[in-house]
Amino acid sequence: MKRKDFSDLSIQAQHEKISYFEHEDFIAGVPPYTRGLNATTVLKKQLTIQLLVNFSSPVKSNTFIKENTDYKSIILEINTLPTINSGIYISSIEDMKLLLNELPLHKLSITLSTKNSILIVLGLFIAASKQLGFKEETLNLSVNYNYKNALINSNFYFNTIETILTYSTKNLPKFKTLSISAIQPNLKSSIENELAFFLAETYENLNNCILHGVLVDAVASKISFNYNISGDHLLEISKMRAARLLWAKMIHLLKPKQQYSFALQIHSTENFSNYHKVFSAILGGAQRIISNKNTFLIFENETHITKTIDPWAGSTFIEKTTEEISIKAWTLFEKILSKGGFSQITAQENLKIEKVKDNSFQLIIEAAKNNATIEELNSIVF
Repeated sequence: MKRKDFSDLSIQAQHEKISYFEHEDFIAGVPPYTRGLNATTVLKKQLTIQLLVNFSSPVKSNTFIKENTDYKSIILEINTLPTINSGIYISSIEDMKLLLNELPLHKLSITLSTKNSILIVLGLFIAASKQLGFKEETLNLSVNYNYKNALINSNFYFNTIETILTYSTKNLPKFKTLSISAIQPNLKSSIENELAFFLAETYENLNNCILHGVLVDAVASKISFNYNISGDHLLEISKMRAARLLWAKMIHLLKPKQQYSFALQIHSTENFSNYHKVFSAILGGAQRIISNKNTFLIFENETHITKTIDPWAGSTFIEKTTEEISIKAWTLFEKILSKGGFSQITAQENLKIEKVKDNSFQLIIEAAKNNATIEELNSIVF
């Protein structure tokens, strides 16, 4: 069979770089951390792979954790409502104690996630841990806070972040991260809106923490950006780079003294079932993902992506998209501030918003110790 001759085709192997962007002047490991949080990224420190535990039975979930001792980082998806068939059903401190029974909590990194009230879930966990013999200062905890779920389930309190950060600073010295899933009040999300409202909410809560005597350096490094990755590979990489750039710019307004306050951790806590999304998360510089260990081992050993730093750096498309996202998101962030901030914007959307009462979180923990029901714990928050 005679084949067509393609010898006359001119193939441009590499596009000439004609544009340079201001953020390209910074390397990984220095503010604004666009290229990554440290100069070696995953060359020396591997990406954290989390084990997702969400069996409805606390006993079955406990057994599952014990059967997977290779995982030292675990995410517990908790459900406190019997009408929702998702996650580990916890109705009291006794259920939480069954979930945590004989687990070495002082050696594990635990992340709490829920579609219900995160304050009640965190309070139950702390109370149960104490009754099981673990002191608060030994708990290596992280918390996922999802605005969308809170708004949908009427569990939105505009000072939830402030409450958790203030309490953890004083009582949980090993508290790692409060991972925030941002979304604008009307629940319609674009990349720029998602980033802008994440910045606006955290900015407002950090300001409130400062007003209560908490140093910005004590809490800024404990906040991480948590989101699900879509199928658009290059766009998601640009988004993660823009998020780090914007965080450093926003934190600068609060005048921190420590450089690490400018570094934003990124967690992708979707349970990845395909390699494409895992690949996007790793190349974008995420610090933590949910996946099975074999998936990451395949990437590490077959693609060698852990032997390079920000491999997409210098790409005209990536750098241009990073800049475009940053400019649009920052413009919207400033617009939100000019209209009174995140809580004012939320109120204008006619959404029901509440404020956590002073000292209510401590009351939740004490009530949980006395085997209070979920309804009784909810009444404390309001």
